[in-house]
Amino acid sequence: VISSPLERARKTAEIITNKKLPINTDDRIKERDWGMNEGVSIDSVDTIDCWDVILNTNVQNIERIQDFMMRVSEFLEDIKVRYKDSKVLVVTHSAVVRVIHYLLGRIPEDGDLSKINIPNLRILEYEVK
Repeated sequence: VISSPLERARKTAEIITNKKLPINTDDRIKERDWGMNEGVSIDSVDTIDCWDVILNTNVQNIERIQDFMMRVSEFLEDIKVRYKDSKVLVVTHSAVVRVIHYLLGRIPEDGDLSKINIPNLRILEYEVK
């Protein structure tokens, strides 16, 4: 079990595992740094400015999407090596799952990751090779 170090993800991991499995945390799957938009409703953020892979802007000090994607990609590559032929439960945030979805080949034609719908509290299963 690997969780984002943020409290809401760690607590969710504890609930899922009933505190019967060790939970490792990894900073690479913590939520994206929203800069000046931390704590602001996502509806008030321009999704084109912050989710477009081609634009790759950091308006209002939001973590650049390509930097965010790089750290999630490094996490996935590590999982492939460390846990080869194993099942791994990853508890993280919707933005991280959007990037995983994208990296595994489910790319929106226009490059806008905000169009990938990742509902909260869902179990999604991916095969990473």
